Amino acid sequence: LLPLPYTWEAVERTVERVRKVQDYLEIPVAVENVSSYAAFTGSQMTEWEFLNEVVERADCGILLDVNNIYVSAMNHEFNPMDYVNAVPAHRVAQIHIAGHSKYEKYILDTHDHPVIDPVWKLYARAIERCGPTPTLLEWDDHIPSFDEVHAEAKKAERYLLANHSALATLDRILEQYRVVQHGVSMYFGSVTAPDPEHLRRLKQLVRRTRTPWLSDHLCWGSVDGTYTHDLLPLPYTWEAVHRTVERVRMVQDYLEIPVAVENVSSYAAFTASEMTEWEFLNEVVERADCGILLDVNNIYVSAMNHEFDPFEYVNAVPAHRVAQIHIAGHSRYEKYILDTHDHPVIDPVWGLYSRATERCGPTPTLLEWDDHIPSFDEVHAEALKANRYLHRATPELVEAAS
Repeated sequence: LLPLPYTWEAVERTVERVRKVQDYLEIPVAVENVSSYAAFTGSQMTEWEFLNEVVERADCGILLDVNNIYVSAMNHEFNPMDYVNAVPAHRVAQIHIAGHSKYEKYILDTHDHPVIDPVWKLYARAIERCGPTPTLLEWDDHIPSFDEVHAEAKKAERYLLANHSALATLDRILEQYRVVQHGVSMYFGSVTAPDPEHLRRLKQLVRRTRTPWLSDHLCWGSVDGTYTHDLLPLPYTWEAVHRTVERVRMVQDYLEIPVAVENVSSYAAFTASEMTEWEFLNEVVERADCGILLDVNNIYVSAMNHEFDPFEYVNAVPAHRVAQIHIAGHSRYEKYILDTHDHPVIDPVWGLYSRATERCGPTPTLLEWDDHIPSFDEVHAEALKANRYLHRATPELVEAAS
């Protein structure tokens, strides 16, 4: 199985062959990515770009071999997650997993060892993107006992069942509660647009949960399909305003529900910024006609790190656009404070929350506590402190609710 040169000529020739086979056999075809040990200097695109062009133009499926991706990635020094993240998930008909052999200067797809952890991680990501997918463990040489091979194949079930059981748990929650979705990977401010496949799957989830609106962070965190899984602050420029507004509008139009953007905590600032963070937030939400998830702890953290008055921020926010408020604790270090969600809310943050509820009225509020979590009673008591501020905002509404 020899690798192709990833050229446009090869795309056109391969598409022609795949179409011809599908037409003659009168059944769908799925093409499998191979492992490779040499590359053509004349290639004009990456392997995954080549695969995507072929399957979209030929309108065929993919047999995604994640071990082959790993082998090729190690031999050619690219990030295998970039490959898995770029594949059009709706075209994946089957997934292959396997073991391989490592030599001094390369690794070889030999199908004679157990699957290694990095390949399981690629498989887990593929299942996240594609959903439960028929999977084959390939073991063709030095075959151990049936029980050993079967035990290795059964490992795949934890990823398949994890995906299924998470949805089953969600469905049980939905029977009793209203769920409002909150995300951490939309990256409205990134130069590259949101991943269409991510949006497609997100829309499926939105329909499942019937969330009245969806929130995510006003930040960036991805470049050319590579995701940092971090919430990075934006330069507060007019160029960033226009780009972010375009992204928010696009997501709202596609998902067909309102979006609220959350202010992030920050630890560095861009010298190119042309306005304050709250001016930037206001420009985005007014132009995109979206809501705000106001995180008052993030405001406090950023204010201490960048030496501005946090009340100026809270007082400048358009109150009618605030859909939800977040409160949390943080950690203080010698030269900065960090949004860690692992302490009780401090008095200055409660002060900001008090002012926010004065301006916005009683607003759905979430206490974030993600690490060093104490007993439920302690966390619940901390969350209930918000009631005194909500009561001050509109006593009669709180009394009616209680």
